[in-house]
Formats: sequence, C-alpha cells, structure tokens
Amino acid sequence: MRGKVMIVSSPKSGTYLCSEVVKNFGFNQTYLHISPEDYTAYDSTDIQEGRYNPDRYKVIGTMEESLKLVTPGNFAVGHLRAKYSDYLTDFKKIVLTRNKEDRRDSWNRFFNGKIRKLQPFVDIPMTSWIGFPNTFHIDFNSLLNKDTDVLDKMQIFLFNDILYNSLEVIEKSLISDTITKSNIRISIG
Repeated sequence: MRGKVMIVSSPKSGTYLCSEVVKNFGFNQTYLHISPEDYTAYDSTDIQEGRYNPDRYKVIGTMEESLKLVTPGNFAVGHLRAKYSDYLTDFKKIVLTRNKEDRRDSWNRFFNGKIRKLQPFVDIPMTSWIGFPNTFHIDFNSLLNKDTDVLDKMQIFLFNDILYNSLEVIEKSLISDTITKSNIRISIG
C-alpha cells in the first residue's frame, strides 16, 4: 500500500512541477496546499482560476485538520518550515530546493500584477529539512535538467523499486499546465 506524501518547498522552487512528477508516479494529487493556519483546496478542473484567484479556494483550519484530508496513496504540498515536522511523521516528505536568486526571479515573473498581484518576495529556507527521517531531497535543476538518476532514486524512496520510466515522467510533467507555472518550463519542456 502506498503511503502519504508531502512535497515541502519554498515558494517558486518548482512545487507544482514536482507535484506533476509525483502524480505521474501514480500518487493521487489532492490539490491541497497546506499551511499552518489554513489550506488551499484547488479545483483540479479549473487550474486557471487557481492560478489567478487562489484565495477563492482558501479554507481556514488547523494543520491537523487539513493533513487528515491526505490519505494513503495521496499527496499534498506546502511551504512549511522544519518546525512543523512533527505534524508529518506519518508522511514521506519530498524536500524541494532551488537557488534563492532563481526563486526570486520566478517570483517576480509570477507576482507581476498580471498573474497575481505584486507581493514582496518570501524566502522559506528548506535546508533544515534535509536529513530528517523519511525525507528525500531534490533540487529544481534536477527536474528541469531531466536528471533520471535522481528521479529513479525518488522512486526507490517512494516505492523501494523503480516502477516508472523517469524520462517519460519528467517529460510529461514539464509540459503540464500547473497552478503556479511561471514560464521557464515553456522554453525547456
């Protein structure tokens, strides 16, 4: 039986690209974005609305309540600091990192007033997650550069086996439309 997975990342580090990979590895995407005080339950049938109006899908509730919505075989995402690790003990955690300047550039492309309203850059460091039990670390560039060795290791972390063709999975994921896609993948995918 497949467990529960949480993708933990900083904003604009490739969260939803990584979620496409996990989805294409056979996990059910809940479209939940978990935060300490609330969560966003996006509508999977209207990605554009989620991209432009995320507050429409925001639900006030505790982290404990929102995490109960993620059942075995499913996954969610969140920009969570390591201090919340105790809430995720029964999850496999994929920690996604990206260079701060690249995240800032992506942030500025996305929060430009056309996609989402202008906002100051938010930096949530992820390095403190690395080394936690039941945690797999992947860098955004491994996804962007189609590093199948790293994706095979992710599968071993998730399944104790390689069940999918990692190149096919990442190529499919790179061209997928996601909630916060900000253009860099369009030229690469």
